[in-house]
Amino acid sequence: MEPYQHVLDTLRGIIESSVDELAARDIAADSDLSGELGIDSLAMFEIADKAQDRWDIQISDDDISQFTTVDSMVTFIQAAAAKQGVPVMTEA
Repeated sequence: MEPYQHVLDTLRGIIESSVDELAARDIAADSDLSGELGIDSLAMFEIADKAQDRWDIQISDDDISQFTTVDSMVTFIQAAAAKQGVPVMTEA
């Protein structure tokens, strides 16, 4: 399984590149995606699309609707990547 911190750091970069107003340093694991970070549904789909490409996983619309914090996305990505057999450390 890919280390939590590595997934978190990579996901921070994805979020930062998808939402102009956010910097990776301002994104914590417990940050609320829609409330605290102000990520709307369109940005969430972009983030999910980039995460799917990055980790070669599938994220359904139902999965996206369940993400409330950055941590919830990291945990999902770790589990989905482990099922796919994605190497532990891959280049971003």
